[in-house]
Amino acid sequence: MRGAAGAVGHGLRSPAGLAMVLLVLLAALAPVLWPDPRAVGGDRLAAPGWQHPFGTTLLGQDVLAQTAHALRVDILLGVLAVLVSLAVGALLGGVAGYLGGRFDRLFVAVADLTQALPVALILIALAFSLGPSPSTILIGFALFGWLPYARLTRTEVARVRNLEYIKAAELIGLPRTVVVARHVGPNSYDQVLVYAAAHVGVAVQTIAALAFIGVALPDGTLEIGRMIATGAPRLRDAWWLTVFPGLALVALGVASGRLARRVGDPGKEY
Repeated sequence: MRGAAGAVGHGLRSPAGLAMVLLVLLAALAPVLWPDPRAVGGDRLAAPGWQHPFGTTLLGQDVLAQTAHALRVDILLGVLAVLVSLAVGALLGGVAGYLGGRFDRLFVAVADLTQALPVALILIALAFSLGPSPSTILIGFALFGWLPYARLTRTEVARVRNLEYIKAAELIGLPRTVVVARHVGPNSYDQVLVYAAAHVGVAVQTIAALAFIGVALPDGTLEIGRMIATGAPRLRDAWWLTVFPGLALVALGVASGRLARRVGDPGKEY
C-alpha cells in the first residue's frame, strides 16, 4: 500500500500531476469562487475578456464558472465510478487469483463474455431504461468497468499466492482469511490502486461522452459533455461555449494519461 501511495505521490509532483492537481482544485473551489454559476452577470454571448475570461452564455452567465462547476460534477462522478469498478474488480479478480481452479476458469469465461459485449450500446439502453442519473452511471460502471481491475488483481494475487512465505503461512495452519488479509492483499493491490488513481480521467471522459448524447445525467445538470453539446450549434458565432469546456476536458484527459505513464514509469518525465 505504501508503494502505491508513493508512486502516485511521485507522479503528482510531475508537470502532468501538477496540471491534474490544478484542475481538481479549480473544481473543488468552484462553489467558493462562483456560488451561483447560473447567475446572470454580463451581456448575452459576450466574447472572452477580462471580466469573463471564457465569455458568457446566451443568458449572460459566466462560462468559466459553469465549466468549473461542470468539472466538479464530472470529477466526482469519475472518482465514484472508478471506486465502484475497483471494488467489483478487486473482489472478483482476488477470488479467481487466490482460489484458482474452477473459480478461475469461471472468471475467465465471464471476463471474455463481458469483453465481447457492445458496452456502449448497452450503457445507452440502460440509461433509457433507468433514466439518466448518477446512479445509472455507477450501475453501468459496476457492470462493465470492473474488467481491467479484475484482470490485474487476478494476475497479482496469483503471483503472490505462489510465493514461499504464503505457502509457509498456509502450511502452519493460519486461517485463509488471515493469510489473505495480512499477506496476500497488501502485497497484491499496489499496481491495482496505482491504475485506479491514474485513470480517473478515462472515467470522466466516458461520462462526458455519454452526457454529450444526453444519456448520462438529467437535463439542466452542469456537466462538460452537456455544455459541449449545448454550445455546438453556435460554434461559428459563439465558439467559446464549446471550445473552453472542450479544452478543460482535453486537459483533464491529457494530464490523466501522462500521470498514468509517469506513475507506471517513474524514471521518465511526462
